[in-house]
Amino acid sequence: MKMQAQKLLAIIMVAIMVLVSVPFTVGAETYTSADGFTMNWSFDPDSGILEISGKGIPHFKSTADVPWYKYHNEIKEIKLADTISMIGNRAFADCENLEEIVIPDRVSSLGDSAFARCKSLKSIVIPDGLRVIFFATFWECTSLESITIGKSLMFIGNTAFSKCTSLKSITVEEENEH
Repeated sequence: MKMQAQKLLAIIMVAIMVLVSVPFTVGAETYTSADGFTMNWSFDPDSGILEISGKGIPHFKSTADVPWYKYHNEIKEIKLADTISMIGNRAFADCENLEEIVIPDRVSSLGDSAFARCKSLKSIVIPDGLRVIFFATFWECTSLESITIGKSLMFIGNTAFSKCTSLKSITVEEENEH
């Protein structure tokens, strides 16, 4: 009987060691919005990386509707697939520890408050394909120091960069005629 208990304990210990050594991703799921956007997303709590693929990120009426919002304080980096064509309202609002995001060239618009209160974001590059930044998109990104604007940006909404108290430089590509 004692030998069986020792074997069982050894099996349990091996199982625990295997589970601990495997990278763990939480919240991996597919999300389809009312307006037809389907996207896949996953969050790795160890690295703080949120990955999203699909055609676009829809508009959300409130941050409570954002499927990854329960991880908003843990997100440090966002990796978007090159297929993403828009980032909707409030998509990444309140991600206070977000330090890095590369906006794909295919993205043509950034919605209202899409990155509002991302207080650890230090720089942002607006890609050449982006044409519109809506209302309060980067509102209160208090660590934002530099913005690089691509050649196609035509419209920046009211308060898009309001309360960005650390902003030191804005670079606009020479080819931008707007």
